[in-house]
Amino acid sequence: MAQSMTRATSARTCKLCAAATVEILLDLGHQPVANHFRGSSDDLDMRFPLVWGCCTSCGLSQLTAPFPDEALVPPYPWFSFREPEAHLDEVVTRIMALPELPNELMVGGVSPKDDSTLERLRGAGAQVSWRIDPRTDLGAENPAANVETVQARLDCNRARHVADRGGRVNVLIARHIAEHCASPPQFLSALSDLLADGGHLMIEVPDCAANMERHDYAMIWEEHTLYLTEETAPMLLARAGCKLVELRRYAHPFEDVLVLIGRKEPGVEPTIEATGTDALVDNARAFAAGFAHRTHSIKQHLNDRLGPNQGFALYGAGHHACGFINFHGLADLCDLVIDDTPQKQGLFMAGSGLPILSAAALDPMRQPICLFAFSPSSEDKIIDKHSGFTDGGGAFFSALVDSPRSIWSHIK
Repeated sequence: MAQSMTRATSARTCKLCAAATVEILLDLGHQPVANHFRGSSDDLDMRFPLVWGCCTSCGLSQLTAPFPDEALVPPYPWFSFREPEAHLDEVVTRIMALPELPNELMVGGVSPKDDSTLERLRGAGAQVSWRIDPRTDLGAENPAANVETVQARLDCNRARHVADRGGRVNVLIARHIAEHCASPPQFLSALSDLLADGGHLMIEVPDCAANMERHDYAMIWEEHTLYLTEETAPMLLARAGCKLVELRRYAHPFEDVLVLIGRKEPGVEPTIEATGTDALVDNARAFAAGFAHRTHSIKQHLNDRLGPNQGFALYGAGHHACGFINFHGLADLCDLVIDDTPQKQGLFMAGSGLPILSAAALDPMRQPICLFAFSPSSEDKIIDKHSGFTDGGGAFFSALVDSPRSIWSHIK
């Protein structure tokens, strides 16, 4: 059962360039918040419209009506975010080698996701002036508040209070938060107010280009408003009054990351310059146009593989699993969801109400197929751990397109 909610929005206005030229391409209906696991299968979901489109003026793909930030706060204190970090040592080395850095380098961060980078910078000799705290700096009352709250509440007024207390910094870190922004100009202007003139801003965001080309719809997540690429990500720096110094892509399973470093140039008005707009819009249209075929194909393929009284299992109860089930309407074909996080076991998936159980519940006779819904880098370890499932005739595949075991590679 679902409790549907709507909110007023200017769906046709681009969140970044502000042109009223957003073309609505894919309406996924009313969707729940993936991390709001149900306590029972009969609990109500709070749902909001999930609509995806592309600005024909700048080429930026985006949600047309972002979910309210207060609805995105995780309801469980044990819930945590994990971002890729294998590239961070190199990123810090590049930051420390930037020209014209002061001898006493003062650095800051805007969310808990920046802590590991700040620690590396401290180890390289920088001084950490502050890291914005959602509660003490932004007035959040919920102890679980994280990036969803920071992006919504950080404005120029609050940024100036932080700068007055701890000083403007020479290097500001903002990892995996810009893509969450419902109002990027507000957030990016605030970042500029936290940065000293001539200082450097490092922004890290997912690169969505490959998943759009692969037509992997698990890429869409209610927490991500912006779907950035190499062509559109530099616009973030421009909005923050910074000139692009460098942009690098770092390869990771499922989704590469883009690391941008910009230099704040005082007195320069932010300008948005789009590049390759026509190709970006064409790619977005093709991505959206393929959704119906993908949905029909996966349903048919799974039906063909499953016998009477059988269903498939899904391994991993994250947002990829939630989107895969809910977007494609697969709840009736799925028996259960497996997750190794003890706190999730005994709960139920948002939207579908599917039970979340331990791997002990896997039965190859009842669930002959188990689909992974997490990073391909972990698949071999899981398969080795559950050889009894494969010995009993069960087969592991992946629900993600970017996997050597992808179920999509078996579908025409």
